[in-house]
Amino acid sequence: MDANVVWEPRPDPYQDLRLDSNLKTDISNTVRAVEEYEERLAWLSPVDKEGNSENGYAEAEYARVEKIAERLRCEKAHWEKTLMIVDAELTKLVREYQQIERDGRDIAMDGPRRNYEKAVFDQNRRRRKVEQERDQITDILARIKRALREGDKVKWPLGTPKAPPPALVKGPQAPSPSPLGPTTVTCPQIPLNQLGSAIEGLLKNGTA
Repeated sequence: MDANVVWEPRPDPYQDLRLDSNLKTDISNTVRAVEEYEERLAWLSPVDKEGNSENGYAEAEYARVEKIAERLRCEKAHWEKTLMIVDAELTKLVREYQQIERDGRDIAMDGPRRNYEKAVFDQNRRRRKVEQERDQITDILARIKRALREGDKVKWPLGTPKAPPPALVKGPQAPSPSPLGPTTVTCPQIPLNQLGSAIEGLLKNGTA
């Protein structure tokens, strides 16, 4: 073996996601964004096809809703990529389980048999965990898509709405602050450069 060759571990896209510590928080953040979007959709002032409304700040309301929609589209892309990685991990675990089953069919001795049964138990536990993660991600994706479909039904009639400068948005007619806090359009992104070329290729090609 060449002493100058530096061994580097193969990238593990699933482990890099760190879902054990991040999934619950990330989903909660997405749920808050969806809830604010749905809430502000319900508050939008009616406008005619020329953008006229009894509320002089209607365009500002539509502009704010569009900002939240931008975030949700970003979140949607993030969760779709995450789901691809989780699905690939689940496929790998199922394949490994099938191999363990094949290897253990002819084991008769007590010691090896116990090791085999433990391997089956551990593999099933890992598979169930990943299945639960997949289900949670699938659920939040469905909720994002539902919210965005509803938003598509209520658009500013004159193209992209423009928010006025903050100094002009004041007075009793100004949109009230969200009880959920200020809107941001920053959303989490999977660091593809850290996941390795293999998974980057997977996400680009859309194949597992």
